[in-house]
Amino acid sequence: MHLLKACPLDQALGYVDNYVDAMCGVDVRRSVETPAFRNVETARLVLRSLARNVATAASMSALARDTATGETGSPLDRKTLPAFLEAFERVFLREDCPSWGFRPASRRAVRVRPKRFCATLR
Repeated sequence: MHLLKACPLDQALGYVDNYVDAMCGVDVRRSVETPAFRNVETARLVLRSLARNVATAASMSALARDTATGETGSPLDRKTLPAFLEAFERVFLREDCPSWGFRPASRRAVRVRPKRFCATLR
């Protein structure tokens, strides 16, 4: 017996949108008390930036630049971004995969920064 039934794509995407709205609108705002979290759209922009950079070692600067919207949109402040990332980790929307600590004979590290993973958006 199957517990999950297939549903039309539009309905499935609606479920995902509702879930993201609930997470950004309620859970993230409850987890950290800062003025930046009063704007649900900003939380969605940060989550969208994480989704675009999933499984990469994107820097804070790259994630902040990616939050700029349209021609007049300005990127999110780099000082605000860590608070969003921490809030997403608290509600289990984000998890970092630590860098690989192996150091070969050369002085260069194979990978230094962690890769970020999150729930993806359309």
